Amino acid sequence: MVLHLGAVRFGLTGPLHYTMTATDGAELCTLTRAHTVVPAHYEGWGHFTEGRSEIEAAFAVAPDPARNSLRWLTSGVATSMRF
Repeated sequence: MVLHLGAVRFGLTGPLHYTMTATDGAELCTLTRAHTVVPAHYEGWGHFTEGRSEIEAAFAVAPDPARNSLRWLTSGVATSMRF
């Protein structure tokens, strides 16, 4: 599962989130029993309000299999995954 995280918000639109919070992502992965989760859109721009540390913290307290599902990609490095 590729999750768009980072809890993106803009002042103009108030509390509306454009991407999931880390907690929402962990809950979704728990409900769907996702075994492989690739976080996307969580850093690099000022409108992200949560980063890698918040994502790792939320998944660390999630039940299995979500707890052990995160797979971090490295920019510019080819990645192969088996699903």
